[in-house]
Amino acid sequence: NVENLPDTVAFYTEQLEFICDFESKDYAVVWRDNAAIHFRSSNLTVNSSAIFFWVKNVDQYYQSLKDRSVSIKIALDTRPYGIRDFAIVDISGHELVFGQDAYWAAWS
Repeated sequence: NVENLPDTVAFYTEQLEFICDFESKDYAVVWRDNAAIHFRSSNLTVNSSAIFFWVKNVDQYYQSLKDRSVSIKIALDTRPYGIRDFAIVDISGHELVFGQDAYWAAWS
């Protein structure tokens, strides 16, 4: 649930490079690679969540978001568990983590 559906869709498409393939007055779907997020417009209190996205070329995507002045919560780094990732917080307070297997990130 999000309080402001148009602003949420704009943030995901304009700042995070997602594609919106459906939007109505109270429902929208945005995509990145093979992952979709479905949003419902609601005045209910928004509870935050954390969502992980596998992406290709995580270093390039990270730089692209920084170039758009997207606020980074956790900087890009290779973690001890073998994933190269970073995190942001969207306009509704949801944490989004974008990552790539560290082995493949080295070849990107």
